[in-house]
Amino acid sequence: MNSTIRFVVVGMAIAVASGCTTTSDYELPEGARKLVSEEITRTFSNVREDHLSMDDPGLTAVCDWKSDGDFSCNWKKGWFFRGNVTGNWYVDSDRVCVKFSEQVDGKELRCSDIYVLGERYTAINPDGSTHGTFTLTPL
Repeated sequence: MNSTIRFVVVGMAIAVASGCTTTSDYELPEGARKLVSEEITRTFSNVREDHLSMDDPGLTAVCDWKSDGDFSCNWKKGWFFRGNVTGNWYVDSDRVCVKFSEQVDGKELRCSDIYVLGERYTAINPDGSTHGTFTLTPL
């Protein structure tokens, strides 16, 4: 059996994990509201994200979103796989986007729709699947 190492985008972070990613069956909670550009800019300025991946179960990340556009994220899956990623974030057409410092899963850019219900946020992939859920706290 051939084991592969694969880069996986998480929240706006990456992870190196064995095997393939999975598609989540997670559904947006009833009443979740999509954030628009101005809300995303305010919401993601100078906050720490505690992320739980839905498209790679077991993967978690802690990411810092600075108001000047700097982005950094530390991720882990289990006791063995850990790493970090950096880049710059911005808002485009009601989506939060991160331009990574190096390619992640063959891409330099990732954009997601963001939904909120109460204190819980959900990032949605461009294909409509759920990327992950997270909470935010001030830096």
